[in-house]
This record gives sequence, structure tokens and C-alpha cells, in this order.
Amino acid sequence: MDRDTGTAAIPASPAPSPSAVVPASPPASAPAVAPAATGGATTDTVVDVQAQQLSITVSRRDSGTQAPAMAAPATSSSAQIPALLKSLEAAVARDDAAAIEAGLALLRSQLPGDSLTLLRTEAWVAHTRGELVAAEESYRQILARIANDEQAGVNLALLEAGRGEAEAAQTRLRRLAAENGNSALIRRALAQLQGASQ
Repeated sequence: MDRDTGTAAIPASPAPSPSAVVPASPPASAPAVAPAATGGATTDTVVDVQAQQLSITVSRRDSGTQAPAMAAPATSSSAQIPALLKSLEAAVARDDAAAIEAGLALLRSQLPGDSLTLLRTEAWVAHTRGELVAAEESYRQILARIANDEQAGVNLALLEAGRGEAEAAQTRLRRLAAENGNSALIRRALAQLQGASQ
């Protein structure tokens, strides 16, 4: 469980550009276009993972204290998190670099450094802006903490497929499918990757 406070709805991703890989999520999934290497030639592989609305409930606790049975009422800073995420989503949709950086800085000031909400948001922003190395690093950090995380796993598979590593991406998705049961998101991503590689 994350140590943040509040309930935050994860916003939908903006529409992708034809040459960019857009994260399936977090915050939410969206169509992605990823260049795939085939021998010496480059072709476009379209991966269309449908958007989902995800709601995350988190609570803050002091280190050293046990988690309460029920979350405490939201504080003024925890009530700001959903508004910050919404503002950041709007800045990303406008491709407003200054507002994105300001929004991330404000979010970092409100959440602990090890916050999953912060990590997921940073991964989504990096992925959406085409900062694929940073996005991949964030997805790997999420997976190091939550090995079967569906969203981070699908997004990492999208990045792998975009680099032409279709087999690695499919292997990751098959493993996630086994761990996450009957996930429609994983099934769609796997079917699309398998169809694109044929």
C-alpha cells in the first residue's frame, strides 16, 4: 500500500502522435504507435490498448506506526492530490512543459519520495512526452516493488515492442497474464502484439 493520502482518479492519456509510444497507463491506457525493428527495415507497429479509469486510494502513516484498520479522513494536503493530478493531466494534454515541470514539482512536495502515486505519475508523464528511458526506469521500479503490476508491466512491454523486442514483450505479457488471471488489458495487449509480429 502506498503511504500517500487521499483518493486520486488516474486521468486518461492524451492522443498519441504517429511517431510516439504512448503509455497504456498509468495513469490510463491509450492507443500507442511504436516503431518496430524487422531485420534492417523499420515498420510501424500499432498497439491499441484501451483506456481505463483507475481509482487509487492511499493513506499516509508515520514510519514505525502500524497501518490503521481504516484510513483517516483526508487532510488538506491529501485533498490537493486529485486536483494536482488533474492539473498535471491538463498540462500534459496541452504539452505545456513549464506547467508539467511545475506540476511534478508540486506533486513531489506533497508526496513522500517512495510514493507509488508519484512514481506512476512520473512514469506516465515521461512515457507520454517520449522520454522512454526515464519511463522504462520508472516502470521497472514499480515492478521491483509490485512484481505483477498490470499497468507497469503492460507499459514496459509496449516499450520493449517499440524497440523491436517483440518476443520479450510477449513473454512479459504472458507472465503477467498468468499472475493477473483474466485481465482484459493484458489479453488485448498480448493479442495485439502477437498479431503485429505475424
